[in-house]
Amino acid sequence: MADGAARYWKAVTAYPTGHSYNPGTRTLRVGDGEFSPVAPEVWNYAVSGMQVVKSWLDRRKLDPVGRKSSPLDEIGPERWDFGEELLALLWILESTIALQPEGEALLDEICAGPLFTAAELPSPSAAERRPPDAYAGMTAIGGAGVTVNGCERRPTNACEAPQETGLRPSPYCPRVHVIPAKAGTYPISARAEPSPSFPRRRE
Repeated sequence: MADGAARYWKAVTAYPTGHSYNPGTRTLRVGDGEFSPVAPEVWNYAVSGMQVVKSWLDRRKLDPVGRKSSPLDEIGPERWDFGEELLALLWILESTIALQPEGEALLDEICAGPLFTAAELPSPSAAERRPPDAYAGMTAIGGAGVTVNGCERRPTNACEAPQETGLRPSPYCPRVHVIPAKAGTYPISARAEPSPSFPRRRE
């Protein structure tokens, strides 16, 4: 990636507790460090309502902002060493913004050309409309389920009527349910999808 306009002028010497942006001087301050010139378009660049640079910095300050899912989220680096990464992010956004007119022109050209109408496309069946099952075609070695944090997790179709089966939906996937584990089972780290942590074989 080619270097952009932004530069890392003043190093961050202490773990930052916050950040600020001055559109007049185009200066981004991170703790006691400074990055400039940072265009307002780069600072304000957002994806689905999320301001990219601000969100990135909020997650890398002394008291990070964002959803926490486990005690592991409390573990962080002892010093702030993200200057080069932030600079790369600023350059990527600069390039993205510079390419937007070209992308918009290309989209206009495509939309002005011949297009398929919805009526010309085949309608999917009910089975094709269903979301994919993360456990499709896979079973745990030694049984139909896997033990996760003291519970057995296994694929099931009980999501249509969990009250009748006694199973409760997992917060990760509506088609994966959790039931109490049997005595003597061995708890392992929870994952929402199949992973090497769960020994499996294909049918």
